[in-house]
Amino acid sequence: MKRLFYIIALIISFFFSYHYNAFAADNLVTFTVTSDTADIYEKKNGSLIVIGTLAKDQTFASEDEYSSWHQFRIAGKEMYINKGDTTTQTKQKKSTHINHTAREFTLNTNVTVYDNSGSTLKPMGVLNAGSSYKSLKEYSSWISIQLSDRIGYIRKSEVSTGFTAKDSYFKVLEDLNVYKKTSKGLTKVGILEEGQVYPRLKGFTDWHQIQFNQGEAYVNKDNTIPVSSSTLRNEVNQYGDSTFFVSTTKQTVIYDNTSGRLTPFAEFLDNVTLSVVKEYSGWYEVDFANRKGFIKKENTKLLFSNEIGYFKANVNTGIYVKGKSGLKHIGTIQKGQVYPIEKHYSSWLAISLNGKIAYIQKSKTSPVQNGSLKNEVKQKEVSIGTIKMNKSTIVYDNTTGSLVPFATLNNSTIVNVTQAYTGWFKVEIAGRYGYINRENAIFESHFDKYLISKNIDSKQILVVESKNSSSIYATLSMYEKEGDSWRRTLKTSAVLGKNGSSGNKREGDGKTPIGLYPLRDAFGIKTKPSKVNYPYTKTTKNDYWVDDPTSSDYNKGITYKGDPSTKWNSFERMSNSLYQYGVIIGYNDDPVIKGKGSAIFLHVWRNSASPTLGCVAIAETKLVNVLQNLKVEKNPHILIGTKASNPTVYTE
Repeated sequence: MKRLFYIIALIISFFFSYHYNAFAADNLVTFTVTSDTADIYEKKNGSLIVIGTLAKDQTFASEDEYSSWHQFRIAGKEMYINKGDTTTQTKQKKSTHINHTAREFTLNTNVTVYDNSGSTLKPMGVLNAGSSYKSLKEYSSWISIQLSDRIGYIRKSEVSTGFTAKDSYFKVLEDLNVYKKTSKGLTKVGILEEGQVYPRLKGFTDWHQIQFNQGEAYVNKDNTIPVSSSTLRNEVNQYGDSTFFVSTTKQTVIYDNTSGRLTPFAEFLDNVTLSVVKEYSGWYEVDFANRKGFIKKENTKLLFSNEIGYFKANVNTGIYVKGKSGLKHIGTIQKGQVYPIEKHYSSWLAISLNGKIAYIQKSKTSPVQNGSLKNEVKQKEVSIGTIKMNKSTIVYDNTTGSLVPFATLNNSTIVNVTQAYTGWFKVEIAGRYGYINRENAIFESHFDKYLISKNIDSKQILVVESKNSSSIYATLSMYEKEGDSWRRTLKTSAVLGKNGSSGNKREGDGKTPIGLYPLRDAFGIKTKPSKVNYPYTKTTKNDYWVDDPTSSDYNKGITYKGDPSTKWNSFERMSNSLYQYGVIIGYNDDPVIKGKGSAIFLHVWRNSASPTLGCVAIAETKLVNVLQNLKVEKNPHILIGTKASNPTVYTE
């Protein structure tokens, strides 16, 4: 009680005391503490508050003098001590300008301020808990401050240091929660380890912003102190590109391995999404709080992202394609099997099917980082046709030495075929090569589709193919269809019109017509060869082919015993030596269009270098072979064109 009255009396005397400037005469007033309990006062809200004590026998400079008080400064703040606790001296004034940093610290407890100018630390005073001051300089374990005209030292462990905008690092004094901004507010995602140092992106009033994935997270400033510099060996200044994402399946430690041993520096909670920088056999490398770290694979599960190239079917899962009225179910992929991904959607995965896209429900699958599929389609093969399932059909992978099912196609599903074998079709399903039992599907080649598009039911085709439409040279191949596939029975060289070939032939242009045409009857000045069952007419000198566009006989074969020049302006004698043997090509004969071209035959050539006037010509022996193989019941046709224009005839 007596001490309380004493303090009140001091306060009253302070407010009514006479003030004078001790430095007016360039003299420096110093005071030496003589009391065991020399209180330090700070004026707050018009009152003097005790904030600490000065040590006995310590000497300090006074900044201003009052009748009963010395005014001095601690860390730039005005403080007061009663003259009754001191003795006063005057000496020559010296310049004592002291620069403070912007760093502010708060005392966590009553702390001793030390003088370290001697061989041992000597107390200069005590500052009470709760007060805040600006520092002069920071050291590993100490902070220096101004105490009047002297520099004092406070243990760093006894204070909470404030942060400035220039602070790039902080140290955690106890385990701290890490929060991520979500639609629901701040959500806890992890923990920072006590004693660890972290770079920060930005500072706020109560929070540190740190790096998290390609964004940021937040840590409360409480129980952290600034660190002026960092010696972090695993610091990341530029984040690695994320290759994929994982989600933690339990609380997971992240380790620093730069010391030669695994040192925990943070933890992630369960169900936290992390971007992976690199993958190892049992570990994932991640960037967190601008530090490179490693987490155990076994504590995570892979997530779908655009970087994921494969998936595994968790159950037997439907394959869907877009139909006229929505998605159509056309098959199933096999549980446990892995497939390449063509494209990612929010709820669906796109796979390759028939060179187009099919769809799998993402919820029934799991992502796979590296598929390593032996039968993966790396380069698409040319399709030779399609097959239509006549029952629910299994697709097999044969790369392991045994047949392994990896998909099933529904009855009536149609898919492309790249190869046909004795008992199997090769297909591309869900980005993988597979094989379908030939008994379970009906094959239709692209050439068959071409014939169907022309409304032609033919099982015997002569294909004449030149390099381009200006060439007079070509190859003639003869094909017969057996079952659902074609077989080549003959191949030979051929010559075409002197001006090549054309899809828009005109009379007298010297070009062979491009297109698909029926083969009419055979003819020749020689007797029908043996083994020829095809309709054949032995021509005479009275047989003509009319190529006069003005005649009603245009593009027709006529037998006439009179003078042909009196009947037609233009005609061909069928007794021509090139017509030893020939087959009428049904060009422009149903209906006949005048001026569009006439007298187009397959006949004997002069030689392999002599072109025709618009026909197709081959060697005589080869033409006999053609005649011997032609069968009326197979409805033979001839396809004339270039490599670019002709559809490919697939033969097994």
